[in-house]
Amino acid sequence: MRSRLSGAALGLVLLISPASALAADDSPASPEVTAAFQPYLDGYKLAGAVAVIADKTGKVHYRNLMGFADVEAKKPIGEDNVFWIASMTKMFAGPTRSSCRSGSSTRSG
Repeated sequence: MRSRLSGAALGLVLLISPASALAADDSPASPEVTAAFQPYLDGYKLAGAVAVIADKTGKVHYRNLMGFADVEAKKPIGEDNVFWIASMTKMFAGPTRSSCRSGSSTRSG
């Protein structure tokens, strides 16, 4: 579970890292991520998505840029786009709850 939490933390770090730090690497797109998102893009449920898969050292293994930043203008999405992220607490509440439930809580006493 600790690796899941550190993975979530790394994902958050990658989200707030400058795009120039990620742009230095030419990592390929993940076919699995593309396949998972494609039905939502084709069905117009998502305008676009940016997915980055990295290990705990920060090495980016896959980078997917899919869809549009501006659908009407057909402007492709890029790594320098800014996103509004709502309800960030859900991203941490689930793994934390699971961690406590499995007995690996850090409570002392």
